[in-house]
Amino acid sequence: MKKAMNTNSSLTNNGTHHYQEIKYSGAVFESRLRSHMDTYGWSQVSPTGYPKKVWLDIIKNGKSETNRRTAYIHVPFCGTLCTFCNFQRKPGTPAMAADYAQLIKKELQWYQNSAYVLQGRFEALYMGGGTPSLLPTDTLAGLINIARQILGLDESSEITIESTIHDLDEEKLRAMAQAGVTRISLGVQSFNTSIRRQLGRLSDKQTIYKTIETARDAGIKTISADILYRLPGQSVREFQNDLDCAVELNLDGISLYPLIAMTGTPLEKGLKTNKIAQLPNLSIEMEQCKMARNILITSGYKQDTSTHFIKEDDRNLYANVRLDDGDCLPIGCSAGGYLGPLVLMNAMDKQMYQVQISGGKTGYMASVNLPAKNRLLRSVTGQLQRGFLNTKTIWQNDSLEPEKILKERIDKYLDKGFLTKTTEQYELTDDGWCWSYNIAADFANIAKSENSNSSSAFAMPSSNISGNKTHPHALKYGKKKNGKGMRGFTIKDISVLGVMCALVIVVQFIFAMIFHITGIALIPGVMQFVMSFASCIILFIALKKVPKAGALSIMTAVYSMITMLLSGSILMGFGLIIGGVMGDITAKTIGGIQKTIPLIIALVIYRTSQTTFSKLYAFITEMTQVQLVWYLILFSIFASAAGAVAGGLAGIKLTKKITKAGVMA
Repeated sequence: MKKAMNTNSSLTNNGTHHYQEIKYSGAVFESRLRSHMDTYGWSQVSPTGYPKKVWLDIIKNGKSETNRRTAYIHVPFCGTLCTFCNFQRKPGTPAMAADYAQLIKKELQWYQNSAYVLQGRFEALYMGGGTPSLLPTDTLAGLINIARQILGLDESSEITIESTIHDLDEEKLRAMAQAGVTRISLGVQSFNTSIRRQLGRLSDKQTIYKTIETARDAGIKTISADILYRLPGQSVREFQNDLDCAVELNLDGISLYPLIAMTGTPLEKGLKTNKIAQLPNLSIEMEQCKMARNILITSGYKQDTSTHFIKEDDRNLYANVRLDDGDCLPIGCSAGGYLGPLVLMNAMDKQMYQVQISGGKTGYMASVNLPAKNRLLRSVTGQLQRGFLNTKTIWQNDSLEPEKILKERIDKYLDKGFLTKTTEQYELTDDGWCWSYNIAADFANIAKSENSNSSSAFAMPSSNISGNKTHPHALKYGKKKNGKGMRGFTIKDISVLGVMCALVIVVQFIFAMIFHITGIALIPGVMQFVMSFASCIILFIALKKVPKAGALSIMTAVYSMITMLLSGSILMGFGLIIGGVMGDITAKTIGGIQKTIPLIIALVIYRTSQTTFSKLYAFITEMTQVQLVWYLILFSIFASAAGAVAGGLAGIKLTKKITKAGVMA
């Protein structure tokens, strides 16, 4: 059998590494895939059946399958943002996280009396993010207790919480242990303080050691840590030091991840501008992978999944149940999971998620009912990420012939030395472990190649996620805003709204000139419609840039001041401000706060109504020769309020329909 690669390297006296050019012999892959998301080729299918009907039936009536069960809770806030990450998270505070926790409780309570939840015990709960440990101590303990009660988590269940080092103190750790947390996953990344600073981590090596000691004393049974390799300018000795520290601490679990330069992150920008040392090449990365595997196995660890090494006390239940075709109930915005044949994802945006559960859970942002063959391939990729492939224990039904479907690829990887055959199953070799995501992705793509012309509401990219393309769960946010402002707005936010409002006035003026010159202004209603439409496009952009509660108030206030300056009508400006405030209050009351769709519809109706009533006012004053000032105030406020109410209701209804249809808004 051919080896995938040969390595040759030596350490200099100062611990830096001397690398020689590596020649690949019989290499199967041109590049390395570095994320489990790269293995989602099985999700690229044409919609089958009616997913909503299927999941409602599962939730309300339970199901006949005896799948093992887990749950995932997503908390999308981080106190500080790491330079390498653009997953589904944004800057937040404990207060923001506590407010969000109320939505989580609401979703949990919706599930409480469902047949699905009452039918079977959940083996594991995983709280990820984001940074769940950002939650205030009392809020976090309360949320865990509610989840344990509703999901039937008992003493044998595993409850894991992801955390940074700096979020944890003795009080919080003890509260977590008392609430039932059995396992924490720490985002260490490196024990080297200077490297940690470069990655956006705050704590130093001594603090890491102290926190881990405190966690053990507090009663946390299992402690796992994430370690990164393939770091900019990282020597082999530095990476080996990180592994030595992890072993010295006797961590129960160690997750090793190759660094991914995700699109839009400070890390990626630094690499592009050469402000950060370039990432190690593939040969060095593979040498780091093999060295780490050798060190950890020699130190008494067992490789449990593609990225995770365990000792006896780390069951790693959540990951193993999911990879074993188990269910995962997704809870929280942007949480994804499985229920039998269904692949589900909640709305990614917090406000859309709030709408989704406001009247009892109405659906998922995306859902797909997997055909039998795709479900088999999902099971295959799960096994391969656990280091083996057993054609008798993967999910299947009577219509499938697993050996026939998988034979070509099994033979290929046996020939290349990435798989070896035992009495019971196929197992990954040392080389196979380092290429496990590539191998799993290749098996998953059996479905992709056969569904090349299909589309799916839930389709995930099956390649290049590990490169410079945006991660499918990534949502880019701007830098944390430190400028002072009002009602949560920064100076930059207010400036954006002001400029956009000024642009509305300019555009309206230009359109008015063109329409009067061309005679279009003589056609009833056309001028008002076109000017309103153009204005709303500009205001739509403003709301997309500053989608906050109160944006309509600020916008109409700025717009009013500009209008007053140009027209001299103080009363007109006053009416605009009142209308904007009423629009915000209305949107909040009907549950549509911070929603672009209802606000834009409100603006369209408001602008058209306001113009119409102004024309009516002008006609009345001309006919009666009486300046009825109160008419102006009344009509302006009425038009604004009517537009806000009608737009808000229509927008919320449309938003719910979009959500129910399983389409991302």
